[in-house]
Amino acid sequence: LADVGYFASREVIKEILDTKFGSRQSDSLAIGELRDFLSAYRQAEGFTQKEITDLEESFMREQAVSVAGDNDDTLDALELGRVLRWFGISKSLQQVRRLIEEVDFDGSQQLEFREFLKLMRQFLQEEARQRREIFNSYTDSDSGLMPYIYLSSSLADITGADPDRTTVQTVMNATLHSKRPALDRNEFEYFFKQYRTTLMETTRNNAGFVTAEVARLRAIFDSYDESGKGLLTPGNLRKLIEVHMPEAVMSKEGKDEMKSILADLPPPPESRQNSRARSTSKSASEAKKSHDCLDFERFLQLMRRSYDLRDERDIVREDQAIKACGHTMDEVEAFRQVFLSSVDSSGEMDMPVVIELLEKITSIDDEETEELGELVRQLNPERRQVVRF
Repeated sequence: LADVGYFASREVIKEILDTKFGSRQSDSLAIGELRDFLSAYRQAEGFTQKEITDLEESFMREQAVSVAGDNDDTLDALELGRVLRWFGISKSLQQVRRLIEEVDFDGSQQLEFREFLKLMRQFLQEEARQRREIFNSYTDSDSGLMPYIYLSSSLADITGADPDRTTVQTVMNATLHSKRPALDRNEFEYFFKQYRTTLMETTRNNAGFVTAEVARLRAIFDSYDESGKGLLTPGNLRKLIEVHMPEAVMSKEGKDEMKSILADLPPPPESRQNSRARSTSKSASEAKKSHDCLDFERFLQLMRRSYDLRDERDIVREDQAIKACGHTMDEVEAFRQVFLSSVDSSGEMDMPVVIELLEKITSIDDEETEELGELVRQLNPERRQVVRF
């Protein structure tokens, strides 16, 4: 299967073999049987029935709460982004829209369930291919085994973030029982499957942010946590919003929107406990202070809601820009590819990147650089010198 580009799990291979050839005594397949196997594999998009059920439940859950409700059996870019995050896959809005273009056969810019399955297969196939290459790069050429000492490095190469040592050790204890100081490919695959499940649960608990994103947001949070107690006071939160979410303070609509988001955040655990047993004025005062401050968990929820609203606005602005400029959809997708090749993880390009991109086409002198910066500032809703799509 790997020779023809299929990186199938042992579980799906066993399930298809048992379903189609369960009663056979032979341990090999004839050419006709291999053809039947590949047909079944492609029909299932490389997933077990349980995996298909899990994907369908997530698809239907997101579809059910969409604006269109029961009248819609597809996912748009915003909905697809949320489903991907549920499975621990983080993509920017423009990356999601590009993905839809790749598997959207009817040109609706939305995905039906079969198209969604194909997309998830592409993700997992690419990850499996990358995983195999990384495993091979760390294996001993004589034994074909990968020493345990390279496990964390291999995980960092696959996920793009340094793994948590405690998590790695916990998964190792649960999955790797060999006494030798190295693991073979099957052991590595089994380990990674369990590790990925752990990462997925962690992402769900972190408001849909993957490990690398949590680390970046933690650094921002800590830079405003003057007390070092893991809490942002209202004053420090206001400073953070002004710097990192300036659109929320530039208009009455933005301010009202931010107030609504903050009001909808769940109270901190300490506040909930104190509300059930508040016996003295001191405890009441402490509860109010705790409720007014923002811990990191609630900060992640705040950032997720802010990013979701930003993406909603971006879709509206993109449609407006396309109409105003008269671009064709082919031109838009060509621009999107150029943009994605230069954008960072925030979904933005700063001025040095914009200038570097334009200088591939024409030279830009200092005066033109200054004029370009002012133009970007005028176009940006937050009056910042950064470019979104």
